[in-house]
Amino acid sequence: MVPQFCDFVAERHRIFVRRERGDAKPWTTDAVLRDYLFCNIYRELDRGTIFLHCQLPIQKAKWDTHAAECKQCRDRKLSPLHIATWTIISYRLLNRVTSVPPDGLPLPCNEQLEIFLAHLQHIRDTGRPVFTDAHQALSMEDFSSTLQHLLSCKAQLLHKVCASLSGRPELEKLHRCLQVVPRVGPFYAWQVVADLVECGALSAVHPINEDGWVHLGPGAVSGLKKVLKKGKN
Repeated sequence: MVPQFCDFVAERHRIFVRRERGDAKPWTTDAVLRDYLFCNIYRELDRGTIFLHCQLPIQKAKWDTHAAECKQCRDRKLSPLHIATWTIISYRLLNRVTSVPPDGLPLPCNEQLEIFLAHLQHIRDTGRPVFTDAHQALSMEDFSSTLQHLLSCKAQLLHKVCASLSGRPELEKLHRCLQVVPRVGPFYAWQVVADLVECGALSAVHPINEDGWVHLGPGAVSGLKKVLKKGKN
């Protein structure tokens, strides 16, 4: 099964290349790959990931300007890691590019967060989807509560999380420390870790071994068992 799996990986990526190049359909002669939907082989090529990673340097520049002008945020000491962590969590819990307004994701500012949440509420009120349909998502109420708690001055959760991230170079420990954020379980925590690694926010703080550890979801575990022919599944 391992050679067949490698063939699948190669052909699925060829489909991506042909589609992006503008080739006419069909992009493959494989009936299964032609007729069914599969994720991109490389996470970095997903539309949402590309969008998010393009947003990160913009967010840092926006914060520098905003912090100088906003009385509420003027004295807050937020590092590039703070901005990246906040931005990534804000997007990944949403995971729908079309729900982000033209001026981008919110900065870690209560006023900006309330404007952003009002924008999402308007989307919901007009009957349009707010969150991704690619996986199980949060409710609007849980999404709002999580970001409000992360930003709470009393809880200081954003500072605590970033302090933990700064001191834990091992991916497994990074994954674990992110799960102190309400409703950020193993799946979301791994998405955040992967984004922080891919965008360079963590390597700017300390060296990271990208191949040292990975979190597999239940679907990946089931598929891996099939490939390796281990277990009943």
